[in-house]
Amino acid sequence: MKRKCYLKVTSYVFKDASFSFIKMALNLKEVESLVFSNMSKECIAHTKSVVNYAMTIARAECPEFMDDVLLAAYMHDICGMDESREHAINGAMACEGILKNFFPNTNHRKIMHAIRYHSDERITKDKLIGTLWDAEKLARKKNNIDLFCTAKGIELAMFNEAF
Repeated sequence: MKRKCYLKVTSYVFKDASFSFIKMALNLKEVESLVFSNMSKECIAHTKSVVNYAMTIARAECPEFMDDVLLAAYMHDICGMDESREHAINGAMACEGILKNFFPNTNHRKIMHAIRYHSDERITKDKLIGTLWDAEKLARKKNNIDLFCTAKGIELAMFNEAF
């Protein structure tokens, strides 16, 4: 299953090497069409929610990593969305080729680490990784502030609890 997901994603990517985002000019419509092409409607809605939360957190916590956070948020459930660890592991593997071939100036290891463990409810001091993990928790309505990594994530979770 791991191999199947990787081939499916990379074969789609390599069919059209004219994407403008290859040079890190992140055109969201093209990123969305790539990532969303094999996702269910539920997964697309969840991913858009994660992207919105991640960008809000990144603006406050790590603006220098906005591109990396955006990529991690879009690709975190590239191999589906469920509660198992397998989807996260497969997603990290699928993203490896995309990141190395199309986004050579990004922090591949951190993005892949963030994706690999995004559903484990871990805590980290790393802002890039913590931003994705907090965005995932917020999108899933898991507002236990003891499990958040960033001050902005905690603020958003407390706001969500109030309403």
